[in-house]
Amino acid sequence: MTLDLGLGRFSHDLVIDSLDLVLVERADNVAQHIKTRLLFVRGEWFLNGELGVPWFEDILVKNPRGVLVEAALKAAIRETPGVNSLDAFVLDYIPGTRQLGVSFRATTDFGTVDIDRLRLNV
Repeated sequence: MTLDLGLGRFSHDLVIDSLDLVLVERADNVAQHIKTRLLFVRGEWFLNGELGVPWFEDILVKNPRGVLVEAALKAAIRETPGVNSLDAFVLDYIPGTRQLGVSFRATTDFGTVDIDRLRLNV
């Protein structure tokens, strides 16, 4: 069983409770890992430029193709260690605010993970 340091849902900062770092495990750990992978930009890591979501290539472009955006995000979720299947996926783009909303349900080694309206600013 793996443990990770807990990250804030919106701030992505370390979570501290009563001067102690919060640890996440099992399904919460997989959910946090999925979110981290969705925010990881392809080319961001100098040791392997192929890792990450193709934000600048397929998503943050003029007139992005919905099929490519959906495929990239689904692949990031499916390829996360601990994820067995992606059971539901909804992509919601709000042009006025330039926000991308992602909702999904995934079956993991530790049960089901439901993420509702994860907002990604684009």
